[in-house]
Amino acid sequence: MKRMWLLFAWLLVFTTTEAAVKLPALVGDNMVLQRNTEVKVWGTAAPEAKISVSTSWNGRTYQTTADKSGNWTTLVSTPDAGGPYEITVSDGEPTVLKNVLIGEVWVCSGQSNMEMTLRGFPGQRVEGSNEAVAHAGKLKNLRLFTVKRAKSDTPRTDCTGAWKVCSPASAVDFSAVAFFFGRNLAEILEIPIGLISTSWSGSYIEAWMDAETLQGFKAPQDKFVSQTQMFNAMILPLVNYGIRGFIWYQGESNRVNYWDYPELMKRMVALWRDRWGGTPEQLPFYFVQIAPYVYPDGPNGTSSAFLREQQLRAMREIPNTGMAVTLDVGDSTNIHPIDKQIVGERLSYWALGDTYGIEGISYRSPEYKSMSVEGDRVTVTFEYADRGGLWPWDREVEGFELAGPDKVFHPAEATVSKQGKRNAVVVRSDRVKNPVAVRYCFKNYTVGDLYNTMGLPVSSFRSDDWTEPFTK
Repeated sequence: MKRMWLLFAWLLVFTTTEAAVKLPALVGDNMVLQRNTEVKVWGTAAPEAKISVSTSWNGRTYQTTADKSGNWTTLVSTPDAGGPYEITVSDGEPTVLKNVLIGEVWVCSGQSNMEMTLRGFPGQRVEGSNEAVAHAGKLKNLRLFTVKRAKSDTPRTDCTGAWKVCSPASAVDFSAVAFFFGRNLAEILEIPIGLISTSWSGSYIEAWMDAETLQGFKAPQDKFVSQTQMFNAMILPLVNYGIRGFIWYQGESNRVNYWDYPELMKRMVALWRDRWGGTPEQLPFYFVQIAPYVYPDGPNGTSSAFLREQQLRAMREIPNTGMAVTLDVGDSTNIHPIDKQIVGERLSYWALGDTYGIEGISYRSPEYKSMSVEGDRVTVTFEYADRGGLWPWDREVEGFELAGPDKVFHPAEATVSKQGKRNAVVVRSDRVKNPVAVRYCFKNYTVGDLYNTMGLPVSSFRSDDWTEPFTK
């Protein structure tokens, strides 16, 4: 008889354990929920179990029923920014989620320059990281979630990770670019900010899409073992979570097929927006233009310049996107620029000015518009130079080249025009008497020094469409 009671008790414990509500990694203590909307809360339970979700900010209880496989989801209304709050999820046995904040949530993704933490990589540092880490504990409204690296040939519904309150211990191993982006938002908006970091060093953009989206593209041959695998394991598990938008730092690996990059990026952004329930114009997508570096084709090669050109094109073609230019922070010997703070802050300027509508913040770098020729002088005109125009106006600007009909480029003298709005640069070279084309910093490694007066650098560019050795 005693054995039968023990067996019954064991079965009861086992059944209760199996029936208990299970929540995905993203739905937990310390999380930030997107404000002023309806967000999903989801998980698994016993098949057809009755589930209740109660929220402390409005005293409401939401009811749903698990399907025959035990999966359930419900929509919860969120208020304006605030907290901390609690959420109770129950199928009869309550699970209480504590220290929940309401604010703004951003997904941060890419390859190594996004993955690089404040701690740095072995032998590679992040400038100012120790000071940033030391003060991280002051950012109580900043919450951090890092998706653990994973690959999968099939779609996954959950990932590995946990929400952490920002502190020196949690910040040091979090994406540096994402941290500086989020820190700026938290300090300026004065509301909770949730950051979800999901990146993998060396990954191609193709790895972050599904197979259907990639139809028609030929995959690069080297290292291409991860096509769609990161999308399956590190993006799909996130798509139920309500967010404001994305930041993205990737592209170095795709120099080998730069010509496909705008279309690939267009498809990836559309795919992500769709999976998060948005339209092609919704959910802002801000990204980083890759920085100068001496790639295998040498400092004067153009492989990365072509990729930067295609990234600029992508921004112009994809609605509600913005690009942070990093032409001034490259490193000839390190593909991971040490100044991650300026990168994160430039991304935050896009969000603050474009998404949150704060007037006065300059967020879009000046862009090449047109050129005109008068004798041996070329006047290059720019858009988005802001009211202050271009800088420096009191000395020569480095990095400009001119070419004549022979298509041979020569270094040129360049100065910011002192006429009108100062949104033009006058360029000439003693070696080019009949200029027909102009380029600016159109090389793998260069140091750009042309800015608007608010400190945003001009991207490398070319006026010509001539073919190059590094071609399709």
